[in-house]
Amino acid sequence: MLSSEGYRVATAENAKIAIDLARDTEFDVIVSDIMMPGMNGLDLLRRVREHDLDVPVVLMTAVPDLETAMAAVELGAFRYLAKPVEMGELFRVVERAVGFHRMATLKRQALDLVGDAGKRASDIAGLEATFAGGIDLLWIAYQPIVCWSAKDIFGFEALLRTGEPSIPHPGEFFNIAERLGKVLELGRAIRRTAASAAASAPASTNLFVNLHPQDLLDSDLYAADGSLAPIVRIPPIVITSSAAS
Repeated sequence: MLSSEGYRVATAENAKIAIDLARDTEFDVIVSDIMMPGMNGLDLLRRVREHDLDVPVVLMTAVPDLETAMAAVELGAFRYLAKPVEMGELFRVVERAVGFHRMATLKRQALDLVGDAGKRASDIAGLEATFAGGIDLLWIAYQPIVCWSAKDIFGFEALLRTGEPSIPHPGEFFNIAERLGKVLELGRAIRRTAASAAASAPASTNLFVNLHPQDLLDSDLYAADGSLAPIVRIPPIVITSSAAS
């Protein structure tokens, strides 16, 4: 339907319907209450970012509080409004959001033209969606390491790859993981994927898996049932001491 300001408006009775609408239709702006049955507005924002990194999301609430406001800003909400909202103010916010969306769309198109697809998500919700997509489509390329003197393959280096289109290279994947505090999660996914493939390789195969510095603090790396456990055998370390005579 058309609003009094000329906008075409779609309404949803609950968050699930809103998510389905947002998935099937390209909107210029989404306006949502924070308190809703089944899913709150912050979770709605996260779900929207799974398939749309640009659409502005305006959140409203009758019970504003600092913690929720900070979370909304961190997740990338366009505005956080306290109800009751004067209708004129709401339309002004919507107009600014529509303009912002158009600029974001043009920027994305420009980045696509120059092949800089990695700079797509900037807010936390968008980065979370990009990271989740990267993990789901994560795969490992195995680069041979050649021993020139023996004219033979010494081993293979496991190289991170992902089919997530908004992550153009492994460095960007780690940049996103660092911003989200999910480096250990990414490291475990890499090791788990590499170990799964290596388990079916000949026993004499040497596999080298690169580690992020933070991985060295991950208990999973040393656990008997950790990600690399199926293919790694770490001998026990014995620490001895001698008393001064």
